Amino acid sequence: MKTINYAALIAAALVVVTACAPNAPDTAADLAAIKADAPVWFDLYNAGDADGVAALYADDGVVMAPGTPAVVGRAAIRDYIESDIETSKAAGLTFKGDEVTESAVDGDTAWTKGSFSVVDASGAQVSTGKFLTVYRRTNGQWLILRDIWNADMSVTPASPLADTFIEVWNTREYDKLDGIMTDDFRRVAPDQSADGLAAMKEFMAQVHATYPDFKIRVDESAYKEGVGFLLWTATGTNTGEGTAPPTGNSIDVSGISMLRFADGKIAVEVAHYDTATLMKQLGTSAVPHAGN
Repeated sequence: MKTINYAALIAAALVVVTACAPNAPDTAADLAAIKADAPVWFDLYNAGDADGVAALYADDGVVMAPGTPAVVGRAAIRDYIESDIETSKAAGLTFKGDEVTESAVDGDTAWTKGSFSVVDASGAQVSTGKFLTVYRRTNGQWLILRDIWNADMSVTPASPLADTFIEVWNTREYDKLDGIMTDDFRRVAPDQSADGLAAMKEFMAQVHATYPDFKIRVDESAYKEGVGFLLWTATGTNTGEGTAPPTGNSIDVSGISMLRFADGKIAVEVAHYDTATLMKQLGTSAVPHAGN
């Protein structure tokens, strides 16, 4: 009787199956192409090229950016990117693609995941975030089909304009306001409003006369679509003559300012602060730097 060598048969069968199986697709070139696309997006954005950014998307592409409804279609994406570029430019912000941390290709579909950072005009990093991008191969070209990103940090600096505004408060270099505020700048606040750039300079000089060591520290700030928000703390000692005799007391008061930007300058400030705490610290019923 002939014996059957099952082990040999199984081994032979495996050889045949392996020989007949299709080779795994080589995705190296495709992966390299989509990874190279990430920095191109950031380069075009920072160059102000909305058309170039939009060209990276499929005709039916969708952008899901933070704080806004989904943007559908290349034309709408182009308009959104153009507006977003203008907002970033006004704020002095630049976006940098840090790295693609994951990527994969499956036929005509691919995706990448990565991170980015945001820097201000001085080059300081002010925020970080992450993105997830899905691609589709169309006529041999990888185009973005779905794109979503969001920030790791909830706040970013309001803008270099806001930085200069705070700097003037702390240095008393009032002439610097000419370059960052509109002539018809308006300040609306519970202590004293100001209509016009000249009136704002007079108000700041009045505060400094009342509190010779007056300083403002920004605790948090944020910027979005032409509006900046500053959470601040003001300190000083009431040793100067204001609208009332000096009390000699020190102040440490928190407040918030909303800055509205127009034509690359600050057009409006709406300020609120804890007046009750201020008057309690001063031991008075009136704010000594406020006009009648």
